Amino acid sequence: MKGRAITARLFFTKKNKMNEGTYLQIITGNSTGGLLITGTAAVTGSWDGLVVNESCVIDTIKINGVDVTTTRNYDSNTLVAGMFIGAGFNYTGQAKWKIDYIKLTSGSLMAY
Repeated sequence: MKGRAITARLFFTKKNKMNEGTYLQIITGNSTGGLLITGTAAVTGSWDGLVVNESCVIDTIKINGVDVTTTRNYDSNTLVAGMFIGAGFNYTGQAKWKIDYIKLTSGSLMAY
């Protein structure tokens, strides 16, 4: 490998339909520019990931309409600035999972 970064090509095989550029777009937020989420009102959308901007506590988070707050251990835990929360992949070569609902108790996030 001679010092090169491991690319998505090494993990995702040729049978998958997405290319390296597509995975990079997902990781970096698909060029959406991001949405700052603050306050305690529920926010809906369609995001690949969240980055904690200011330490926060998540009240509820849903991925594809399913509440994953407890299963991902986000309930009542403080997430510190800089943490990344990804929607995940379905590992069939298509990134269909999306964070579509978030409600904070405190703090702020950037949604991509």
